Amino acid sequence: MSGFGPIEFLKKIVGANDSSRRDANKVAIAVGDKFEQLHEGMPIWTVERVSRVSMSSFPLISMFREDHPELTKTVSLTALEDGEDYRPAIQ
Repeated sequence: MSGFGPIEFLKKIVGANDSSRRDANKVAIAVGDKFEQLHEGMPIWTVERVSRVSMSSFPLISMFREDHPELTKTVSLTALEDGEDYRPAIQ
């Protein structure tokens, strides 16, 4: 018999639900989008570049700080998606 065992079947079901939940939380990121950084005085960061690199399965987002454009940072798309450290800024 070449079917799924109960564990493989359960993993398949849980994995499908997990990925659909992640898709619902995805944030569409574009150059010029603004994000507030939570927990640090709420500075505003503007997306400068969205890059795909072979070492990461998620795009890397390069941003600069609104009030100090010389300050830059690069974060993974997941850092913006999870909502723990950043949220979209109201414009």
